[in-house]
Amino acid sequence: MLQNGRVRTRRRPRTTRADGSTSGDDYDAIVIGGGHNGLIAAAYLARAGRSTLLIEARQEVGGTATSEPFSGVTVNVCNCDHLTFRTTPVVDELDLASHGLTYHDVDPAQHLAAWSDGTLWTQYHDIEATLDGLAGVLPGEVEGYRRYLGAALPAARMVLEAAAEPPTLTSLTRRAIRHRFAGSSALLGWSRRSAADVLRSYFQHDALTAGAAVGGPMVWGVSPEFVGSGLGALSMATRHVGQVGRPVGGSVAMPRAVLAAFQGAGGELLAAMRATEIVCEGERVRGVRLEDGTLRTASIVVSACDPHRTFLHWLTNPPPA
Repeated sequence: MLQNGRVRTRRRPRTTRADGSTSGDDYDAIVIGGGHNGLIAAAYLARAGRSTLLIEARQEVGGTATSEPFSGVTVNVCNCDHLTFRTTPVVDELDLASHGLTYHDVDPAQHLAAWSDGTLWTQYHDIEATLDGLAGVLPGEVEGYRRYLGAALPAARMVLEAAAEPPTLTSLTRRAIRHRFAGSSALLGWSRRSAADVLRSYFQHDALTAGAAVGGPMVWGVSPEFVGSGLGALSMATRHVGQVGRPVGGSVAMPRAVLAAFQGAGGELLAAMRATEIVCEGERVRGVRLEDGTLRTASIVVSACDPHRTFLHWLTNPPPA
């Protein structure tokens, strides 16, 4: 229901849980933040039978995965290539195609340029096409690219597969055994190094080292020289594992499709409303207080927002643990 330009939801005096029990909470779960992470968490909660409220401060869901009108055209807020997202089962499990989500496959995957001399090279989804193109521009880097992929491809496959299930020690160990530990050494060794150090061990020209750094740790807002950023060096390899794509209609098509799946499962959206407090009582969370002063209660609160704000500004009276 729209009221004063905001999407309003009906408060429920009692909630029936999936197991048939009831509580005095307004909802089973409240998710703060309607970016793509919060949206997907909320959609899965709703599909699991949990009464779920999604709170978003902006009028439009999607966060950096959304799009906005500018100068007569639709512009993506962030250059999201949806590569990692498309390697997960989310699209099929939430049946996002039925909610209008379709993709244009993008190949070449990317064009990269050197900061030093403007040298250009092209990366394709196909490895051999990439190596052939690189041989015509930077032949001295071809062997290094082969060595890089020998280490990075198994690691990238493990990372992308791990994103599709809870990252328990058991599941990660089982996956490593299934892959005969291929990629494990890169995951462990690179994670202790900087991305720049890893990349320089394979490449000489900054057309490759800088391009990979821009697509890796610098996207996270971290210097590629930062020790511990080494897994960011996997970014080039992931484009050979997954297919780069752009949603038809702009990046916003993805969060809109997830929102439709969420609402289709009974989820409720409260937009244009900021959370100001995550309230705890004793050993449990009580709910979320909003900028209008109201308290929405739930036994589960998920924050898909800045951890600094979540833990240092919003969380009140948390249990000592």
